[in-house]
Amino acid sequence: MRGGENQKGEAMKDIYQTVTDRIIERIEAGEIPWDRGWQTDGRMPANAVSGHQYQGVNVMTLWAMRYESPFWLTFNQAKSLGGSVKKGEKASPVVFWKFFDREDEDGKAKRIPMLKSYCVFNIAQCEGIPADKLPEAEEAANKAFSPLESAEAVVGGYQGGPKIEIGYQQACYSPTFDTVQMPSPESFVKAENYYSTLFHELIHSTGHKDRLNRDKGGSFADEKYSREELIAEMGAAFLNAHCGLDIETETRSAAYLQGWLKVLKADPKALIVAGGAAQKAANLILGKAPALEAVTAEGAAV
Repeated sequence: MRGGENQKGEAMKDIYQTVTDRIIERIEAGEIPWDRGWQTDGRMPANAVSGHQYQGVNVMTLWAMRYESPFWLTFNQAKSLGGSVKKGEKASPVVFWKFFDREDEDGKAKRIPMLKSYCVFNIAQCEGIPADKLPEAEEAANKAFSPLESAEAVVGGYQGGPKIEIGYQQACYSPTFDTVQMPSPESFVKAENYYSTLFHELIHSTGHKDRLNRDKGGSFADEKYSREELIAEMGAAFLNAHCGLDIETETRSAAYLQGWLKVLKADPKALIVAGGAAQKAANLILGKAPALEAVTAEGAAV
């Protein structure tokens, strides 16, 4: 019996570690998992079939995945709705307590709690599910977004650019998959904010090894990371100006301010170098010749 209890204890410990690792992963990426990044309708994470709302730490772990939709499915549930999970998608763990009835040494019945887990996928990670079977289909149809022609022309004109996927809670660029993930356009206060955010991520994508091959750094807020963020902000500003977009200063820029200050104070040439790299990135997206070369701190063109 004791051996079985030890195995159960180890299994529970593994579940705790899995959940903890998922939260640490997001924090190390520079995110606060329970900080909602974009406008949402306020709904808590819930199962798309049963409507059951997830509780406790499950709320944080599912929020940490940064999907715009609050609805989740198991692999079999997605299949039962006529769809499937997209190839390569990563599941998110959901934990719950299951109770077992057992007699103690005195023959008295007692309930033993055991932590269990299963995996779910956000509906944005699924495909082939009919829209009328999704809980938010009716609400989504009532939202309006007016595309801006000049900005759409820039996005559509980016030759050989990354794949753009909509339906996430946070905007980001993945060099591994060469994919830009974005919240839905309807979740932004103004269309200009949507395109400005998208431009920021597209500038990041120009640093891919098969494009301009920039060293984007490793951990959040290290020097190379801060330089890359500065390039992305400046490059997005160039594209905003090209499209005639009037963008107010966004609070998200403040999160990188300390890193930028550190870089700029340490290297007076950093701003000029970043400006050149940003222009080169914007020119690539716009299909222009790289008329302006970035200059390194040593004075060599890159």
